[in-house]
Amino acid sequence: MNSCVPSPASATPERITHQYFSDKDADVIIRSSDAVEFKMYKVILSKASPFFKDMFSLPQSPSVVDDRPSEFLDGVPVVDFSENNRTLDHLFRFLYPCPNPNLKSLDDVHAVLEAANKYQLEDVVLYARRTWNELASLEPLRAFAIACGRRWEEEARSAALLSLKEPVWPLQPPMAPEFKTISGDTVVRLMWYQRRCGEAAMQAALNPERMNRLFDASSCTHCLGPFSMTQTRRIRDWFALYTRQVAPCLEKQPSGRTATERGLVEGAIKHVFENAPCEVDMHCIERIRQIVQVFSDEVDKVVAQVPLELDL
Repeated sequence: MNSCVPSPASATPERITHQYFSDKDADVIIRSSDAVEFKMYKVILSKASPFFKDMFSLPQSPSVVDDRPSEFLDGVPVVDFSENNRTLDHLFRFLYPCPNPNLKSLDDVHAVLEAANKYQLEDVVLYARRTWNELASLEPLRAFAIACGRRWEEEARSAALLSLKEPVWPLQPPMAPEFKTISGDTVVRLMWYQRRCGEAAMQAALNPERMNRLFDASSCTHCLGPFSMTQTRRIRDWFALYTRQVAPCLEKQPSGRTATERGLVEGAIKHVFENAPCEVDMHCIERIRQIVQVFSDEVDKVVAQVPLELDL
């Protein structure tokens, strides 16, 4: 056997340098948990964060951040970070003159928030918070847990309201991983909030005075002429049946979106008009559509008035 050929186990692993952070005259190397190197300038990091300013003012190697032995590559000190390449990419691109990162998911937002708080990057925290608002509707329960973990009361209430539009109730495992970071009291308050919203929405649907006002207020905006007495009676009968059928659904999922559920609307049409929905007079269909929209808006108004008490 040729002893001059190194075995795979003893071969030096290939070094990977990030494309945006590869300057040869950089004076510190940040290495991610998945072994990607970010060649950085201490002065830029120090200006961005008091954490880095204090770290680089120490006489010892900056690798003490993770309590590891001093290491140098190409004569430059190495700092091992616990964050992965993706998170550090997002984090450092906020600090350098390169394309801004695009946080596309709550996973990215959460990871960047954790790192930005750890390294005292206040401007990055503010940016991630704005991005949270843009993404909260995609995963409202998870957004709620992230907001609670950050003690963002306004955002937490906003996410709780958004969650009412989703078929996630009653809550059941597995929950989003961020729920492990919030208290059981907070989870109970969220569940109680959903229950009270459901009761408020259901009572609104079953309140005859409120429903009569809605029915009279939602006039057809594309009127093609007066309704006959038979048409008027049938539409009112449809509305009464529709509200009775939608009420228990609103108790489970208290949102105006529930009120516009096509199956509920068309089921009541089919029952009252004794025809398939596509065969009902278009004038009646337009009137029904207007009523459903007004009712949906009313449900959202009622639910928005239910308070969510948080103790963050």
